[in-house]
Amino acid sequence: MSSISINYYSGNDSASQTGQIVPGEQSAELLVSGTRYEISYSDMNLSRLVANTPSFIYLPKGACCELAYPQAVIFARFFASNQQQKSSRQHKLETRSPIAVMSIILSFLVLYVFVYILSAPIADILAKSVPFKIKEEISNDIVEWLDIDYLEKSKLKAERRASINAIFKKLVLASRDKKHKYKLLFRQGNKIGANAFALPSGTVVITDELIKQVQSDSEVAGVLAHEIGHIKRNHTLRHIFRSAAAILAMSVLLNDASIISDFTYSIPAYLFTAQFSRELEYEADALSVPLLLKYGYDPEAFMRLIKRIEKSSSSNGSSSEGGNEAGSEYYSSHPHTHNRVSNVRKWIKKYKRDGKL
Repeated sequence: MSSISINYYSGNDSASQTGQIVPGEQSAELLVSGTRYEISYSDMNLSRLVANTPSFIYLPKGACCELAYPQAVIFARFFASNQQQKSSRQHKLETRSPIAVMSIILSFLVLYVFVYILSAPIADILAKSVPFKIKEEISNDIVEWLDIDYLEKSKLKAERRASINAIFKKLVLASRDKKHKYKLLFRQGNKIGANAFALPSGTVVITDELIKQVQSDSEVAGVLAHEIGHIKRNHTLRHIFRSAAAILAMSVLLNDASIISDFTYSIPAYLFTAQFSRELEYEADALSVPLLLKYGYDPEAFMRLIKRIEKSSSSNGSSSEGGNEAGSEYYSSHPHTHNRVSNVRKWIKKYKRDGKL
């Protein structure tokens, strides 16, 4: 992990010194005025993160470090994920009385009902009620975070980007979605490889590595129309809220608030590795069909791309480290094509027959 610039205050006076902090697995290394200090995360406290506002790391003996935003977000991920456990859960379970054990079983049943039955409709209602301004702020912060830690400026030629953007604008127009501000961002994927993902405000990010995988305009249009479908139906927020319900339930059950912190700080990375439910993927597939047919694109082309990536990923057996050319990241974040092709064909016939799905 590379170092993060800080302003260091010793606590003895109000003067500050420039320095660096290097997050590690169990501790962080502080470099100030040529001196190195290793400080355990358990001896630190981190102030609350506020967008575009500096954060502070409070150290022993009244010292502290000031971090600019969004570098503070990067450090916060390490801080949250490496906090030591405050108690032994196993010891608690072993010393429970029969009545307490029954209470735990009942708690599990209540949480099961909440997570698997009630969380989905509640999450869907919440996703629809989020104001666009908040969606926009969330999306901008995520893009800023990803550009620091994962992505780089696209190396595609301007002509290629312009042609893909023209396809994107046509599909957005066909979607008739006035509730989002659609924008297409091109990035070099590096560690995340071939990928495309949708953000709540209407931003779609697509990597150079994925564009290199497509073999026709219909394939790239299929990717874009699919992501537009996710945006139009608020799938990203619905998915995050549904997952948050499970995280909240686990946090309550284990009495461990750090679980929520870990989830919060990992949301940006979670967006391009998480797998939407089959229900949401099918819905995005269905929404893409009329958009593609309107401009003469083949709706089945997207499935051919997924199958080709699936085959390439399986034959290479490669991981996503360093941004693999097989595009296994994009394949792994989408369910297998089983049943999806037949569903798309069914929707094509229905749309051509009825003019709607």
